[in-house]
Amino acid sequence: MTATEDARRRLATLSDRVGAARARLAQGETVDLSGLETEARATCEAITRTGGTDAGALTPLVTILLDDLDKLGAELARQHKELGAKLGQLNTRQQAARAYITPSGPKR
Repeated sequence: MTATEDARRRLATLSDRVGAARARLAQGETVDLSGLETEARATCEAITRTGGTDAGALTPLVTILLDDLDKLGAELARQHKELGAKLGQLNTRQQAARAYITPSGPKR
């Protein structure tokens, strides 16, 4: 396998993983991104090994991957914000419920 073929394969694998994560997030599911950074680093190293000889062929793939990563980051940030708001509401409700409870039971 040539360096360019390896880089293409790694880019495709990484793109597939990012796409699957985005699809799961869109369905409200949790995603496991462990190892993604290591995979991205290995992909960058594979691209570097091409020596830039096929940069034109790899550029569109890298551009698409970067765009998908940006979208994944935005979706994760949005989900994180929504979860934070829900947790804040839950905390407020719990505090309100505690206000009506005395050590001997509910206030009458």
